[in-house]
Amino acid sequence: MDASFGEGIRARIGWLLRASNILILGLFLAVSDGQKLLAARFPHSPWNRALLPLDLLFLIWMLFAFWLWLSTRDFGASSHLSGEDALTFALAVCAGLAVWLAKAPWATGIMGVCFSIAFLGVGLARRRRYYVAATGWCIAGFAVPRFFTWPDLDMQLSALFFLGGIATALQGAWELVRSLRLQRSQPEPDSR
Repeated sequence: MDASFGEGIRARIGWLLRASNILILGLFLAVSDGQKLLAARFPHSPWNRALLPLDLLFLIWMLFAFWLWLSTRDFGASSHLSGEDALTFALAVCAGLAVWLAKAPWATGIMGVCFSIAFLGVGLARRRRYYVAATGWCIAGFAVPRFFTWPDLDMQLSALFFLGGIATALQGAWELVRSLRLQRSQPEPDSR
């Protein structure tokens, strides 16, 4: 095995981690919060234990993707936040306020709208259109308080993250296919 083969594998793994980060984030949200909903509704279901290794696998994948993001980012180049970082901070503040105001009946809807705006903003920062995820989070934010009438806010938030995670996974699958098409359409570099 020569060095170029190892560099090719390393580049492909890096591409896969970067291209699938939204898909894996959506699947992680859907599986982990779906597992909470399943455990609350059907506590003795065999699916409760079956989803745990899958949840752990998604978490490990996201840690590798985060490690790759940290290793490729130059933190010393500028001291100001990028658009995506500023949007993530704003989302964290809005989500914290919505959870703090958790007794209000509109907290779940506010969380859905916040995540919808966040996906639109991240899409603008990356020069992509994340309309599927944004629409899914917005619909989930308005549908969960109206159709899932659990008295516990934790269960409503789990339903929100489950439905939003499905929308995010659909957007991530779309982005993965798009990235694969772009990669295949690029010509191979000349190795002369």
